[in-house]
Amino acid sequence: MKNALLLFSAFLIFHSGLCFAQITKFRLSAMTSWYCDSLNYIAFDSTQYSYLGNREGNARYMHDWSPHMAVYGWTYNGQYDTSYEYINSFENKGYYAFRRTIKSYDPNDSLLSSLWQFNDTLHHIWVNSLQQINLLDANKNNIQTTDQYWDESRNIWFDSVKSERVFDTYNNKISDTTFSKGRNAYNWAYLYANEYKYSLTGQLLENTYWQWYSMWLTEDKDVYYYNTANKIDSVLTYILNSSGVWQESSSAIFTYDATYRILSLDWGSSTQYNYSYPDSNTEIIDTKFGIGPGSWINDNLYTLTFNKDHKTIEKIRAIWDDSAHQYFKYLKTTNSYDANGNVVQSVDTTWDRKSNSWRQQAGDNMMRFYYETYTGLNDVKKPACKLNLYPDPASIYLNVQLINIRDIQVTFAIYDFSGRLWRQWSIQAYGNYEAEIPVIDLPVGSYILIARAKNVQVGEQFSVAH
Repeated sequence: MKNALLLFSAFLIFHSGLCFAQITKFRLSAMTSWYCDSLNYIAFDSTQYSYLGNREGNARYMHDWSPHMAVYGWTYNGQYDTSYEYINSFENKGYYAFRRTIKSYDPNDSLLSSLWQFNDTLHHIWVNSLQQINLLDANKNNIQTTDQYWDESRNIWFDSVKSERVFDTYNNKISDTTFSKGRNAYNWAYLYANEYKYSLTGQLLENTYWQWYSMWLTEDKDVYYYNTANKIDSVLTYILNSSGVWQESSSAIFTYDATYRILSLDWGSSTQYNYSYPDSNTEIIDTKFGIGPGSWINDNLYTLTFNKDHKTIEKIRAIWDDSAHQYFKYLKTTNSYDANGNVVQSVDTTWDRKSNSWRQQAGDNMMRFYYETYTGLNDVKKPACKLNLYPDPASIYLNVQLINIRDIQVTFAIYDFSGRLWRQWSIQAYGNYEAEIPVIDLPVGSYILIARAKNVQVGEQFSVAH
């Protein structure tokens, strides 16, 4: 298996006068989780991914659930991506299929719907739980997402939550409105709404939040300010006072060194982050809590080490001991990567003060990742367009590098794994493009950034951790 993952196959295909190379790519096929019982790591759960249809890869068999698709209102179009999640049974009989997700894509690889099912082991059938349906506009933007739950007693789906998104490209605004509906209700009811304003280069300028209380009431507004290097200088939060006037309630202030590496982030009087860089591959983050105006207490100290590809290989967390008035090491996460840059293992170990060393202790976790190969096509007459994202995970900024651009107009879009678009911007460029994109406003989780042009589309996954 390991040898197969390292194989690179390439041969020429001629089509419409163009010369392509068929190359081997990698995708996640399985992920296992383990926990430590103080002596050994014990298998906890695992996720297995099966890719059906093309999906830019190998055609896969339909498994045993294909006959049920018509019952659930699904039609097969050769573009399905199915994931199975396994958990270790308490009887220690090994893994059994506990839950699965079936995702449907259109021919352009845009997510159309997701179906979650649980395994009824007594009756040997899959039982519906939740489905999420996305509606796309002509530009493949997700403009509506509807969550539906399965009513087994009535054998129907019922609406639960709906999010609608409106794109105002003229004013560079995105508006989100979220609705809810009770199981027996006929109409949707407002919940809350957000409006995001962006610059032409994708910088978030303003985020306004409304809550529905029989009418729309503005809760707060975040306004982002940038310095001459296009780095966030400050974020000011406003609330509406009783007179209907915006009043500043809190602020976040950023400082940078001469090379525009972040040095500090001060969230008013609540939280403070201080950054230092002992060398080019190490970053230290000192976090503090506010206990009053200008008064801080130490909280956590993080030391992150990166490899040459800006991927995190080690993260050490130290916690402040107020009685001893010093930091003590607490938890270390070590990541391992294969020769292709794919993470293959992430291991937690806890610091043992008695032995003064890192040891496996109860509650420590380990994750292992497995990959399979699939084939894709690249034009060998022109250099392949390549997208690089770092660091991973990102907390405040995500560095975006797009190499060998062959089209003047390129559009970037950031999606979460539900298909929701969080940010979109376009550039005029040719050759190489590099930028730092703020991600401080993105919730913690996994995302994919896609760069689209006339003749190419590339995407890379990244994660956000604050």
